[in-house]
Amino acid sequence: MLPDNAHAVVILAAGNSNRLGRPKQLLTIQRIPLVRYIALMALMTKPARVVVIVGTWSEEIRHCLSGLTVDIVLNDNAHMGMASSLHAGAIALSKAHHSGPVLILGVDQPRLAVDHLETLLSIYRQYPDRSVVSQYADTIGMPAIISMALFAETRLLTGDVGLKKILLQNPESLIAINAPQLGFDIDTPNDLVLAIKAGWIDP
Repeated sequence: MLPDNAHAVVILAAGNSNRLGRPKQLLTIQRIPLVRYIALMALMTKPARVVVIVGTWSEEIRHCLSGLTVDIVLNDNAHMGMASSLHAGAIALSKAHHSGPVLILGVDQPRLAVDHLETLLSIYRQYPDRSVVSQYADTIGMPAIISMALFAETRLLTGDVGLKKILLQNPESLIAINAPQLGFDIDTPNDLVLAIKAGWIDP
């Protein structure tokens, strides 16, 4: 059985939020910046370490994460797309000699709850040879927990390509956990308006 603290968490928080027009990482939930809200949730899973990948808004995000036990990694290539942030996370964990599973999170799912993360981890502990992913809006995606070996393969990705390309290369190894609430993410001003109206994001 996988120990409770065998996993690491990588939070992808280096996006430029070009379509939104403002940094989504700094939006707030109950007056807590979204990036801190996600980091606090990650810490509640009792990981071996939490790595937060930052880019354009690095100083503002560092301030938001003040006082938390997280490693902040600057991705100078964030403008090249999500693949570069996955690279940065894989390199950081490799340097830290992490060999356990990796839980990968974004910062644009305001309806994410720690219960879902605990479910992913619980299932992974039962099936450590599989990847456990979230399923919503007729697709799969983050949050997802994968082996460190598979995470290292993300170094082969380029551009604005995410984890899904790696995962779908071996679909038989996937366990998908239905989480329809995570189908809503914040990418555009219209998304933000909807999130505020629903009470998921502070006005």
